[in-house]
Amino acid sequence: MMKWLIVASLVAIVVAQSSPGLLDPVSHEHKIEQHHSLHSPIDKSQVYWNFGGSTVVTKNFIRLSPSTQDRRGWIWNEYPLESDNWEIEFKMEVFSKPHFGGDGLGFWVLASEMDPSFSGEPDAINGPIFGMKNEFKGFGVLFDVYDNDNRRNNPSVFVLTNFEGKTLKPNHDNDYEDDMYNVKPSTVPGHVGDPKSVYQAHKCVADFRNTGKVSKILVKYLHKVLHVYVDTQQQGYKFCLAVEFPSDKTFRDHHFAFTSATGQVADNMDIVEVTTRYLAESDRDLDDSQFAHYGQSSSTHRFSGVFWFLLTVVGFGLTLFAGYELVSFKSVVGNYQEATRLCLKFNTKFITPHFAVHAGLTLLLLFGGTWSVFFLNFLLVGYRAYLYRVNQHKYFPDSVGGTKVHKGFNGFLLSNDLRQMTTLLIYFLSEVIYVSHLLG
Repeated sequence: MMKWLIVASLVAIVVAQSSPGLLDPVSHEHKIEQHHSLHSPIDKSQVYWNFGGSTVVTKNFIRLSPSTQDRRGWIWNEYPLESDNWEIEFKMEVFSKPHFGGDGLGFWVLASEMDPSFSGEPDAINGPIFGMKNEFKGFGVLFDVYDNDNRRNNPSVFVLTNFEGKTLKPNHDNDYEDDMYNVKPSTVPGHVGDPKSVYQAHKCVADFRNTGKVSKILVKYLHKVLHVYVDTQQQGYKFCLAVEFPSDKTFRDHHFAFTSATGQVADNMDIVEVTTRYLAESDRDLDDSQFAHYGQSSSTHRFSGVFWFLLTVVGFGLTLFAGYELVSFKSVVGNYQEATRLCLKFNTKFITPHFAVHAGLTLLLLFGGTWSVFFLNFLLVGYRAYLYRVNQHKYFPDSVGGTKVHKGFNGFLLSNDLRQMTTLLIYFLSEVIYVSHLLG
């Protein structure tokens, strides 16, 4: 039996490591362009960057806007793009203590004529579109934190364009649903014509707020197609969206910028690191269908919440029952007759349903891709499977409150007390993870 447990563990590890969510779309073979990048200590590496509005630059991060109402901030990369193909990877953190936060931030690729140094105004590019003015010229990848239309599909990521520099009047009240750029790619692999293709998505729902971790964003512009990937849990990039720009559009001599804004609700909005690489025209297009991807609709977001709520409720029930078992056995220490009755009660009524519910919960963890907590529970499930195989899964009166053990697994089986304490610890640790996921 031990051999099969080892084999099953190795198979599970291989599955985890080959999961689509662990593929890396970053082009590490290309060198980093330092004049478009920001690395710690940031206050010394920002020689090619200008900033204004509410922005504050520190050693470890740039705070575009604080968790204070009605603030707008920006940073501008003064060095123009010199390549038609590029990628920018940036780390950001959006957080505050209240449950509700907002409003949002944007990564922008803008025409040189918008350079704020041309104006003597410190808020030259600031405006209502997550800190950017309505007359921007170029495009932006926007991160909308607050759910204005109550469709439960925020935080969200999408693209907004204004190639001519006209005065836009986007509808912020419906979270820009009518204004998002949505031209699907036509030249990249991944079954573009398939109505279920990932390339039908021009928006994704990605919960990058209050994760307790720094979120990573990768924006890759290659062969006129803009790809966006998001990693909110430091578990590997997931595909978010891809859109194709007109063939006559070029973004050479454009500049990178970041903006953010808060409204009646507010978050701290930090840029922690920026890494830029120029790509080659000969680089191969990525097939984004190979990646795990975030959902486009609110149903996916709600499913994620329902999944973790279900795990939390079931896990809480198992934790309570494990605690009940432990307290019950402690109450009959020294009374062999009562211990016998108690063991009979658990063995005939509870032990099989208890093991079955826990095994089902562990399968949910596997299908949900929550690997760390899955392996934690998988060890207990494997041990219980072995107990069933050798018919030693029942509780024994002579082990209640003592250290007696029974021959079997490598010469011993855990005593009742140790089995219960280990079970309670695993359940408790799992419950902490469930609740932290649910609360974000």
